[in-house]
Amino acid sequence: MGTWRPYVERHTKGLTQAEVAERTGLGQTAISRWLREDTNAPRAEYVVAFARGFNLNPVEALIVAGYVTADEAGTATEGRTPIADYPDMELMDELRQRFNMRRPVTDLTEAELVGELSRRVGLNGPQGRR
Repeated sequence: MGTWRPYVERHTKGLTQAEVAERTGLGQTAISRWLREDTNAPRAEYVVAFARGFNLNPVEALIVAGYVTADEAGTATEGRTPIADYPDMELMDELRQRFNMRRPVTDLTEAELVGELSRRVGLNGPQGRR
């Protein structure tokens, strides 16, 4: 089995094919084909669109799809832990440390945490950047 299908499965876990298609701007039939069978790698522009839709490194996705090797790209993909594999509290603690927050994350309500982080990165609520 190739590596593209497991890569797609890992990053789309819990999402419908329609949600993946919307997020990536790709057709749902392409997503379905990738998940249904271990096909040849999709076109390079689809690989990049998929990676960008999930905030992944497009070069790494091109490596996984077999377009370039890690040596050619100058990128080592082995040994990197995907951010999705880290426990939530570990990620939240890292954010607290990076933003020099004095209170432990566990002492903050979700709303307080989102508000504090949004304020510090210059976001104005769910509308986005000011």
